[in-house]
Amino acid sequence: MRHREKQKGKGVKTAIKAVITTLLLLLLMWGGRAVVVNTNAFNPLSAAMDNFHFSDIYFHWHRGHNAEAAQDIVLVDIQYLRDREEIATLLDSIGAQRPRVVALDVIFPPAVSLEPVADSHLAAAVAASPQAVLAQNAVPLPDGNWRIERSFFADGYREGMVNLSASVVRYAELRFDTQPTFAAQVVSIVANRPVGESALIDFGGVNLMRWTPGVEDFYLPALEDKIVFFGDLGDLRDYHNIPVGTGGQSRMAGTEVHALATAALLAENPYHTLPRWLGICLQIILIFLFCWLLYLLPQTMDNWVHGALQIAFMLLMLPVCYLLFVGLHIVCSPTIAIVGFGLAGLAKNIIDAIIKE
Repeated sequence: MRHREKQKGKGVKTAIKAVITTLLLLLLMWGGRAVVVNTNAFNPLSAAMDNFHFSDIYFHWHRGHNAEAAQDIVLVDIQYLRDREEIATLLDSIGAQRPRVVALDVIFPPAVSLEPVADSHLAAAVAASPQAVLAQNAVPLPDGNWRIERSFFADGYREGMVNLSASVVRYAELRFDTQPTFAAQVVSIVANRPVGESALIDFGGVNLMRWTPGVEDFYLPALEDKIVFFGDLGDLRDYHNIPVGTGGQSRMAGTEVHALATAALLAENPYHTLPRWLGICLQIILIFLFCWLLYLLPQTMDNWVHGALQIAFMLLMLPVCYLLFVGLHIVCSPTIAIVGFGLAGLAKNIIDAIIKE
């Protein structure tokens, strides 16, 4: 009986030391982060951390798969068409195939064209296109307001904002400021169920059907019941930073980004980031359990054994999170756990020196 009580007391003391060690680890990590964020010498490192997302790694590992939602999307690249008359003629051909949606990621201002006949033909071609979605672009003004750019024939049509993140585009959003996004307007037509407010865009494995008129032939009947995104994929002014994609590219045409954003929002099981508070709580629990394990192991073990365990647990976190990504489409950021495992041996030695047996 006395032996059992002694063992129980030892177990409680071990758990308390594990809790104290975990708290020390969190204090060390908080202090280290504060130094990186608030010290000018670490500004490049802080900026790199802000632009890094673990989903970039998971999508890179998962590249090559084909999302079902993207199979109904076709990109039409108009970079080799010379004027509005050619664009209108192309729209006539596309509209005749009865696509499900024609999403025009092109803004036609009224003052550009000197060809009123071409303008009339273009407006008529858009009017004949099934379920047309037009682009709007919000330009910031010095007074903090926005100037909205839109096509000259846009009144009465469904319009969506084509503005994208100025840093790295990762998320498909339903709204820009208070207005629906371009992808959201397309989704509102084709979705037969509610969709989330945002979803991570898969830049690593979605292969879109693509047609470049003027360069290659295309079987037009294939456009029937498809979502057709229509834009200039050669306009470098409309290229945006993305996580590294399948082909190693780090920038992508805006029209293609909008198409992939639509695929992300339409996915049956979209990728989502684990809520930050939940991710932090789970990682703190993991750190505590690891610290407890270090105290439960025979204290006569060499330090290299503890070090090997730390490295093993650090390396194990990414594959485990990747399995959650593939199986449940949940993106976990294991930074706290990885750093905690790496510092656990140091924190344990500090606590052992302070709290003598």
